[in-house]
Amino acid sequence: MKRRFSFSALLLCLVLSLSAAYGQGNCSIQTIVGTYAFNFTGSSAIIAGTASDQFHWNASYAPIAGAGVFTVKPSFPRPGATADGSYWIVAGAMNLGHDPLEPTPLHATISINPDCTGVMDYTFGPYAMSEQLLVLDNGNEMRSLSVQTAVPTSTWITTSRRINGACTQSQMVGTYLFSCKSIFVLDPANTFAGASLIRLNLSSDGSSTGIFMAKFGPATVPVVPVSGAFKLNADCTAEGTLDFGVGQSMAKGVIFNGGKEGYWLPLVNNPGAVPQPYGYCDIKQIAAR
Repeated sequence: MKRRFSFSALLLCLVLSLSAAYGQGNCSIQTIVGTYAFNFTGSSAIIAGTASDQFHWNASYAPIAGAGVFTVKPSFPRPGATADGSYWIVAGAMNLGHDPLEPTPLHATISINPDCTGVMDYTFGPYAMSEQLLVLDNGNEMRSLSVQTAVPTSTWITTSRRINGACTQSQMVGTYLFSCKSIFVLDPANTFAGASLIRLNLSSDGSSTGIFMAKFGPATVPVVPVSGAFKLNADCTAEGTLDFGVGQSMAKGVIFNGGKEGYWLPLVNNPGAVPQPYGYCDIKQIAAR
């Protein structure tokens, strides 16, 4: 009996500790006031049947990804809040009408319910956009789902992570892993999905050296050395170049969690690099310096 009581007490303590760690109370606009790094990934896919190889579909496909920052402020005396910021985006074959390295402004309104659900409304060019959102971890994170989009068949999930304070170049120092998903033009007749891992050692001056490994469709790329330069801005947006020896990629993104994590979009390839009409990378620090 004593052993059974001890086990029951231990189980109760475990349940209570988990509730304290993961539970949250009611939400309000004040719960999400602050600055967030965010990314969104998804696609528009229209499937027209099965291909002859019995593995692929015959489909129209356009991947979507973006990354940026926004700041939430109460819209007092009106209810709700505003979110203002900017982001970079790659969306299928869409021509954004401006330099892809230039950010797209974001001006949104947000409403939050006591049960920590809510809605974010904004515009993309002439299109009204809307995302249903969930507030997590007492406002340290939000997830949202696109429900009204410029292209009706497109869908994506947005993840927003709170940023505490300004960023400095010295935060982005150490060894980092970039985990990337891409579309590469292997040659004029063949465009394939690709995946790559890039391990970089970043110095306090923003310079970096590392290795690159990848698979582009049927082609496996041997491990090659790379070098680059990265700049972390005070608003936690970041920019960088990566030199593969035969060409250079230019990217934009956002860094959070004290320089330990980030979202990254390769946007422009200089002559010599393999053309990359779509790319998105998650960044994670794997060793501090």
